[in-house]
Amino acid sequence: MRVAIGQFSELSEERLRFAAQLGASGVLLNTPLLPGTQHWEYDDLLWLRTRCERHGLRLEALENLPVRFYDQAMLG
Repeated sequence: MRVAIGQFSELSEERLRFAAQLGASGVLLNTPLLPGTQHWEYDDLLWLRTRCERHGLRLEALENLPVRFYDQAMLG
């Protein structure tokens, strides 16, 4: 079993250091603050992953998308 810390939307240096100090193997982000009005770009997602890996952590999961990405599909 892997232990991750999360439920935040921004990867601050303080949070990444805290996760590493706790011995967590990774982080989970909830609606990460990334640019994009209709979708997230590959380079932005890679930046998140790389930032985690610099602290010896894995980007375990991204929960939730901004509603603006799917509101038209949801509302018809």
